[in-house]
Amino acid sequence: MEIPEGPRLVARNAILSISSMPTADFLTIASEPYCIPAEEWNFSDYHAAAAAAVQEDGKLNKLTYACVPRKLSESDFWRLVGISSPLTALHFRCA
Repeated sequence: MEIPEGPRLVARNAILSISSMPTADFLTIASEPYCIPAEEWNFSDYHAAAAAAVQEDGKLNKLTYACVPRKLSESDFWRLVGISSPLTALHFRCA
């Protein structure tokens, strides 16, 4: 599904804000009450969205390498990216 240009730019800005977060701040998302429990997350459902997010912001790879696998599994990393804000959640649902 193609995301319309307006919402896509908003989602892109949300992704850019995630990639500029310090690793420690990013990891705190896991303790937020809105965090999807790991057992309810299926990374294979969002793999294409993860690839699209990296295309939107190459700096996201830097955060990925800082977290995976030392601090999180790849699946958990993308779970946190996908739920970090309603805007990135939109990107993940539509990509």
